[in-house]
Formats: sequence, structure tokens, C-alpha cells
Amino acid sequence: ISGGWPPARGEYLAAGHRPGVNIWRLATGTCIVSLKRHKFAVSQVAWSPNNKYLLSLGHPHDPSLIVWLWRKGYTTAVA
Repeated sequence: ISGGWPPARGEYLAAGHRPGVNIWRLATGTCIVSLKRHKFAVSQVAWSPNNKYLLSLGHPHDPSLIVWLWRKGYTTAVA
């Protein structure tokens, strides 16, 4: 499991899991978005400086890097 805090906000937490990323709203403790596209577990997550995008890196058996437009729940790029 990996986790990441968005810059300068503290409103959300992104946590990698198998096979995607969950975004939690800290004020309510609820999962607001579940992003699934990885084949296996997620090893790292990172927020863009403007909080608009989330990057997730798959586990070594799934070396894909995915850029998410996380509020909409879809990908903008996959490498």
C-alpha cells in the first residue's frame, strides 16, 4: 500500500491498493473515488501541484504509470 497527501490542502488522501487507488475525504472519512486500471497492486502515488491530477505507478509486475483526472474518475495518459 502506498499513500500520498495532496499539496497544501490536507482535504484528501490517496491510497494505492490492489488493483487501483482510493481517494478518501479526510473530513468525513469516506472513500469518494475508486480508480481501477492497474493489473496488480499500486506501489506509488503522487499528486500534481494543482491537485488536478494523480499519478499512480504499478507494482513491479505491472510497471504502468497512469495519470488520472481523479475528480472525474478517468485516465488522461498511460505509459
